[in-house]
This record gives sequence, C-alpha cells and structure tokens, in this order.
Amino acid sequence: MFALFWEQFKVLLEAAVPAAAQAALLYLIVRFALAVAGLLLDLAEASSPKPRPASGPAGGPGILPPQQAQIAGQARPGIPERASS
Repeated sequence: MFALFWEQFKVLLEAAVPAAAQAALLYLIVRFALAVAGLLLDLAEASSPKPRPASGPAGGPGILPPQQAQIAGQARPGIPERASS
C-alpha cells in the first residue's frame, strides 16, 4: 500500500517540479521587467524640467513671504511656548 502511494507521490512530484520551476522563472522575469521599468521612470522623472510655482494673482497665491520675521527664542503667534524644565 505504501509503495503505491510512494510511486504516485513521485509521479506527482516529478510533474510539479517543472511547473514550479517555470512559475519561479516567470516570476523572476516579471520582477526584473518591473525593476527596469521603475528605473526608466525614475530616470525620466529626474531629467524632466520641474515646474516652478506661480506667484501673484495670475497664478494664485503662490508662496507668500512671512508677515513678521521670527526672532530666535520667541514663539510664533498661536503656538504656545514650551515649559522650561
């Protein structure tokens, strides 16, 4: 009885190993292709010009200068000072 089970198990194992090897190879090929595509996208993003934010009424508020320069040691308005330890 065990010999029959062992023979069937060996046949199943011999059939499954090539399928598993093909699946692993396909996985590696797809993973490599995705890595190359990611590198190409990073390269394209790095070489493309970056748009600068518009300032003024035509392009929206843009980056506004601060209303008052912050002096070292003073808290900004609306932010409480830390308690000293």
